[in-house]
Amino acid sequence: MRILELHLLAFGPFTDLRLDFSAPAPALHVLYGPNEAGKSTALRAISGMLYGIPHLSPDDHLHRAPDLRVGARLESASGRTRTFIRRKGRVKTLLDEHQQPLDDGELRPFLGGVSEDLFDTMFGLDHQTLRHGAEALLAGRGDVGESLFGASLGGAALHQVLAELRAEAEKLYTPQARIKPVNDAIRALQDAQKRTRDAAVLPTTWEAHQRELAEVEATRDHVDVEAREVRAQEKRLQRAQRVLPLLEARRTLKASREALGDVVLLPEHATRDREDALTRASEADAARARLQRDLATLEAQREALSVPHSLVELSEEALDELGNRLGSHRKATVDLPRVRGELRALEDEVEEALRRLGRDPSLEAAQVPRLDVATEARIKKLAREHGQVETTLRSPSRMLAEQQQRRAQFATRQGELPPPSSVGPLRSAHGRAQRHGDLEQRLQEAEASARQLGGQAMALRERLGLLPARDVDDPLPTPATLAALPLPAPETVERFEAERAALAQQGVQLAKSAATARERLAVLGRDIDAMQRAGDVPTEGQLVDARLRRDHAFQTLMRAAGPTRKSGRAQASAHGSGATAGLFDASFNLTPPEETTKVHPEAYGELVKQADAVADRLRREAERVAQLARLLADRRSVDDELTRLGTEQQALTLRKAEHIEAWKALWADSGLDPRTPAEMRGWLTRHAALCHGVDRVREADERVDVLRRQRAALGDELRQALRTVGAAEIPEGPDTGALIEAAVQTLRARDELERDRSDLSRQLADLETEIRKLEREREAHEGARATFRDAWAAAIAQLGLGPQASPDEAIAILDQLAELHRKMDEAAHTRRRVLGMERDAQQLTASVTELTAAHAPDLEGFPVDTAADALLKRYRKGQADLREGEALARQMAEKRRELAEEEAKLADAEARLVRLRSAARAPDLDALEVAEARSRDARALDQRIREVEDKLLDAGEGRSIPTLTEETAGMERDALAVLLERAEERAKSLEEQRRQLDRQLGTLEAKREQLRNPVEDAAEAAAETAACVAKLRTQVDRYVRARLAAVLLEREIERYREQNQGPILGRASTLFQKLTRDTYAGLKASFDDEDKAVLRCVKRIGLRGEGSEGVGVTPPSTATELLPLPEDARAVALTKEIAVDGLSDGTRDQLYLALRLASLEHHARRGEPMPLVLDDILIHFDDDRARAALVALAELAGTMQILFFTHHARLLELARDAMPTGVLHEHRLG
Repeated sequence: MRILELHLLAFGPFTDLRLDFSAPAPALHVLYGPNEAGKSTALRAISGMLYGIPHLSPDDHLHRAPDLRVGARLESASGRTRTFIRRKGRVKTLLDEHQQPLDDGELRPFLGGVSEDLFDTMFGLDHQTLRHGAEALLAGRGDVGESLFGASLGGAALHQVLAELRAEAEKLYTPQARIKPVNDAIRALQDAQKRTRDAAVLPTTWEAHQRELAEVEATRDHVDVEAREVRAQEKRLQRAQRVLPLLEARRTLKASREALGDVVLLPEHATRDREDALTRASEADAARARLQRDLATLEAQREALSVPHSLVELSEEALDELGNRLGSHRKATVDLPRVRGELRALEDEVEEALRRLGRDPSLEAAQVPRLDVATEARIKKLAREHGQVETTLRSPSRMLAEQQQRRAQFATRQGELPPPSSVGPLRSAHGRAQRHGDLEQRLQEAEASARQLGGQAMALRERLGLLPARDVDDPLPTPATLAALPLPAPETVERFEAERAALAQQGVQLAKSAATARERLAVLGRDIDAMQRAGDVPTEGQLVDARLRRDHAFQTLMRAAGPTRKSGRAQASAHGSGATAGLFDASFNLTPPEETTKVHPEAYGELVKQADAVADRLRREAERVAQLARLLADRRSVDDELTRLGTEQQALTLRKAEHIEAWKALWADSGLDPRTPAEMRGWLTRHAALCHGVDRVREADERVDVLRRQRAALGDELRQALRTVGAAEIPEGPDTGALIEAAVQTLRARDELERDRSDLSRQLADLETEIRKLEREREAHEGARATFRDAWAAAIAQLGLGPQASPDEAIAILDQLAELHRKMDEAAHTRRRVLGMERDAQQLTASVTELTAAHAPDLEGFPVDTAADALLKRYRKGQADLREGEALARQMAEKRRELAEEEAKLADAEARLVRLRSAARAPDLDALEVAEARSRDARALDQRIREVEDKLLDAGEGRSIPTLTEETAGMERDALAVLLERAEERAKSLEEQRRQLDRQLGTLEAKREQLRNPVEDAAEAAAETAACVAKLRTQVDRYVRARLAAVLLEREIERYREQNQGPILGRASTLFQKLTRDTYAGLKASFDDEDKAVLRCVKRIGLRGEGSEGVGVTPPSTATELLPLPEDARAVALTKEIAVDGLSDGTRDQLYLALRLASLEHHARRGEPMPLVLDDILIHFDDDRARAALVALAELAGTMQILFFTHHARLLELARDAMPTGVLHEHRLG
């Protein structure tokens, strides 16, 4: 998108200002204006137009907020143009050129999905953002991924963001920490779980616990009673300790007050009144004496004055006039001889002037005409214009001939120009070519990227390892073929891996259980053998066998004796034997009945003894018997366990075989011979990377195809447009660069031709206008000359000259007449002056004689000037004495008034003193002072007594003073301190004992509650466990978000680096070399000590000739690389890699600018190019690097529109010097 025109209709200080940015690319637009010219306003206008004017806008100081309007004519990458207007408001702020509302969706295709924040950060750059970006490079220590990703996002502080995310995660949890939130939550959960387990423990005896609780409660009650008594005693002692000093002080003050006796209490200000009255009386007496002395002095001064009353009664104006006339008389007496001489000289000069004019020199007969001022001025004016009138007519005639000749020349040149032709299609094709940017470079970069990605895909295939089965002669499958293999989902592989792990775990567990059972069986066999070797152990089976033999023998004897009734004992014995026999199985070795058919009574008795002996041994060796029975039972159980384990192992083997078959069947469609699930899970990860690489290769191939089609279409369009305008040479071949250059040259030539044609037409029109104007002027001048000649002849006739007289002759006559008249006038003036001086002298003599006769007869006979001077002096002195006498009279009246006031003040002060003595019953002032002192002492003692009593009320906790006196009777302050210390110690001891008992009671009561309702305790513990789980879940969620955000950001940075490192870093390297004016050879990606990709700046540090060492340069051993120079240089440039933290601040700025410009150029080739708005980004660059940066911006202007704002005139001068013709476009603000 390009801004063809920005129209500030009503915005900030601007009204209807249009900025034209429609020049075809490459075009670098520099907007220059001094401070306060509106540069920042124009910057805000661009953002406001595209995304809306903010609600709180600083640009409504000239225009009302609802009236703010800014418009723009935009052009998209497809060549579509449209005009929009933005007003300030909340809804429907987008308008068309007719001020009709538009939907915001109409503007979105021009923005290319770029939001306002992204536009400000990605396509806006100022010197502060440039410096922050450089600081971010330094903070990231040149990490390639962070540097490229941060530059593409407009200087986002990625390193700081990553550090904050990691710090946030570490603040929440680290494995070894103990005080972090997650660790605390885990520990709290463990404690709650432990309390849950403890709640299930059975309580101890309730009665014992109740007895212990009752004993502790009784002890605590006894301690409470004693503590209350001790506290009451302590409180009494503390109160006594507080009030004893106050009572003593009260007694002392009372005694002092009683010692004063009966005292007249005077007002508190009595002393101040007395001192004030004394002061006033003293001051009034002193003032009275001073005023009396002043009156005497003034009276003496008035008596010394002398005033001539008859003289001073004259008016001041008359005496002033006399003084003035006296001065004039004295001056005239000196000047009169000289003035008479001047008169004689002037009369001689007048006679000489008359002779020169040819007139009678006699003064009495001289008749010289006098011209009035208007006539003389008219003659002089006509004389001045005489030459101009003659020459003015010649000038228009000459100029008219020249302009007619120029008109003929321009008409000839205009006829020689070729006819005009339309270049609109060519200009449109060229504009679209410029918007596409450098297609050749983009195509080369896309092809290189496709080749690089193809190589990466092949490398990923090699890293894959396992491939589908194929014949020996078959080629390796392509990455695309491998990417298309039908493979199971990773979740399925994880399920098989989990099943295989479970089967393996079951097999290990069964084997472990079987081994344990066999070991147990061996131990049991050894234990049974050991017991049997230690002696025969009777068994229940042996006892049953013995009793069966005995019973059979008894039955045989009974049959031999005849049929008899069985005794109860025999029946019981038989019944018992049968019952006992039923308890054992037939495995015991019983003697058959046939062996007892021949039984003697002695043999029967022996069998009875044997059965009894077995029963006795069973009783005596019951422990050995039970142990053997237990061992035999355990051996049977272990045998059964081994049988069961064998069965399970067979079933497990079958399940493993089925699992392996299912695993192979899962991969059958892919043609792969699968390995273990764990290995195949890693293989799937590598295969996913291969698929991603194949997708990127496919995208790169599609980009190459698109760019090739764009290049072909653009080439065809440019060739057709060049043929249409009749271009002389049309380049062939796929390269669009030559076609664009041919289009630029053709457009420039046609534009120059049209400018020449327009200039010639404009100049011919101007000449026609000028020729018509000159013709009218020539006619006017000819009429004016005839009129002038008539006026000239009439004017000089008054001087006695003919019409042919020259202006010089007329001026000479006028000058001579003027001189003659001046001298005649001066002589007449001098003559009148002499007469006046003589008349003034006579009048002064008469006036002085009259005044001396009336007011100063003693001055008669003195010269006029002497007598007049004496009269003036006597008058002035008399006036001064008169004024002084009047002033003295006024002063004496004022002094008498002040004297009366001071006498009144003295009387008032003495009356006040009399009243004060009367109030104090004091006969004199000394007694008054004593009375005042006694009154002060009495008042002070009364006040202190009241203060002490107030303190007693506070200290005594409201008790009356008699009560406190009675309560403290017989107490001593020293003994009180000892008693109070003992009481405090006892109170502390009892308080500590009570706290211990309270803690013991709390523990016992808590335990009683646990014993009373353990189910509730368990529920509370479970609820606490649930709360701990919830808290832990919250903290873990925060930890997971922070940790996952950091991991995702790191992966996205790495992905961006993998995709864009090649094209962006290559272009940034070229720009960095230009910006540093070859101080640095470029950029390269290297690896640091942590095997992380970082940026290195390759700096040129010297030259080395072939076969020889460079002199004064870094030896080759310290240089990281040798860069070859051109073949004719016969030398190699030594370079050194510099880390980002080794660069100066200015060079880091240039490094960030190179990365930023390369990223923007890369983005412009992939999507909708947006205008790049730069705000004084070069103020920290020196002139050379600023010029280089401007050249780089001019190159970038071929790909995207660049608006460069500045208020530095020097940058504008550098741009003019550095830019080729037609690239720089200046716009002035303010």
